[in-house]
Amino acid sequence: MIMKIQWMLFLWVMVYSPIGIAVSAFKTVDLDNLIVSSVPNSAGTVEILPFLKIQFPASINQLPKPRKTSYLQEIFVNMNVNPIPIVKQGIELQSNQGKTINFYIEQSIADKITAEHKVGDKLQWFGYKVYNSKYGPGVLISGFEYQD
Repeated sequence: MIMKIQWMLFLWVMVYSPIGIAVSAFKTVDLDNLIVSSVPNSAGTVEILPFLKIQFPASINQLPKPRKTSYLQEIFVNMNVNPIPIVKQGIELQSNQGKTINFYIEQSIADKITAEHKVGDKLQWFGYKVYNSKYGPGVLISGFEYQD
């Protein structure tokens, strides 16, 4: 129930906030540390997290492209997220130290990135850390801001 309320609050902020997201609610993380530290405690498992709000700077390494999202969609259903966000693509980002990782990206954000940005653009990304797996963190990108 709490997750449903948090997701509804997030959607309200996305619709009514002039910049789209409440930036102060997102914890700044180091992407390189996030990649290294986001492995489950038990080998061969996936740890579902309470949609941790994070933000970090990173460059676009590949523009959004179709990605399997069935696992993420299953988590949304099991966590009673309603309405379920439209997620059909992933985006590959590059950290300050050159590590690359693929994250889920909401469709409206993917469309905006594809239309307005190119590989190499550095942005401040906002998202939800949904799970840890042997492949790294499962993060849903839900917004971005331009870097100075």
